[in-house]
Amino acid sequence: MEIENIGYAESDYLLTKLKFYLNFELSASALYILSYSYGSVLVLSAGAALIFTPFIIYSLYKTQKFFWLSSFFVLIIIPSPIVYLVSEDKTFFSVLLFVELGVFYFYCVILRFVVNDWAEEIRWREIRKLQKAEFEMSKKMFMEQFDEPST
Repeated sequence: MEIENIGYAESDYLLTKLKFYLNFELSASALYILSYSYGSVLVLSAGAALIFTPFIIYSLYKTQKFFWLSSFFVLIIIPSPIVYLVSEDKTFFSVLLFVELGVFYFYCVILRFVVNDWAEEIRWREIRKLQKAEFEMSKKMFMEQFDEPST
C-alpha cells in the first residue's frame, strides 16, 4: 500500500496565497507618513486594488466560491464604471473613488476572516490525510510481524 499524495491542490494553494495577501499589514509609521499625502494615498490604494482584483477573482473562481465571487462583482466590479460615468467633477470623482475603494477594502477585510477559516479547514484536512497514512503504515508493519515467513 502506498501513501497517498498529501500535497496541496491548486485551489488549496490559491487559498493559502490569498490568505497571505489578505493578512498583509502596513506598519503604523507607514500609515502615518501616508496620511499627509492625499493624492499618493489615493493612487497607491487604487493601484493596489487594481493589481489585487484579478488575483481575487481568479482565486475565488478556482476554489469555486461563487457566492463570494458574485458578491465581489455586485459590490466592486459593477459599480466602478457607474462611478466613472456619473462623476463629472474631478472632486466628486475622487470622493466616489474613495467610497468605492472603501467598499473594496471592507470586502477584503470580511474576506480575510472567511479565508482564514477556509485555510484552517485545508490545514486540518491535510493533517488528517497524513495521520491516516501513518496509521495505515503502522498497521501494515504490525501485521507483517505476524505473517508466516514464506519458504
